[in-house]
Amino acid sequence: MEKISNQEKPKRFYEPISSGIVPVTEWQVDEKGHHHLVKIGEKNRDDEIQLFKNMTDIKILVDRLNNGDIATIKQLSQPGIYGDVNDYPEEYHPVAGAMALHQLYENKYADKFETYEAFEKFYTNLTDAMVQKMLDEKFPKEEKKEEVATNE
Repeated sequence: MEKISNQEKPKRFYEPISSGIVPVTEWQVDEKGHHHLVKIGEKNRDDEIQLFKNMTDIKILVDRLNNGDIATIKQLSQPGIYGDVNDYPEEYHPVAGAMALHQLYENKYADKFETYEAFEKFYTNLTDAMVQKMLDEKFPKEEKKEEVATNE
């Protein structure tokens, strides 16, 4: 087996090729009414990403769901929170969320709700009690049976 010196180590594919520091900009209007994009500061992109790591870690989410965490279930039921976003535009737009919700209705829930509007109202206004009721129906609690020892 050959030893690789520090100088010959292959570059990892996940190393960023750009700085993690990105400019923060905002639109400002000058005295003539023209809009200009002006740099107002900087932020560390990696730090910002790490703020959301527990909210997006699939293992943590599955554990919370399996434990019946009502807050997580309610959070995941809100539009735009989860889903396959490979084909979404880079910037999320409310129209894209509405289209995704409509697609969910057509594919899974059209036979359970009279109209799309009824489904939309139900889905976007879930309460803790409603989520708990759905969990209880899907995962009924098993009653513990006491085992009686018999002498044979």
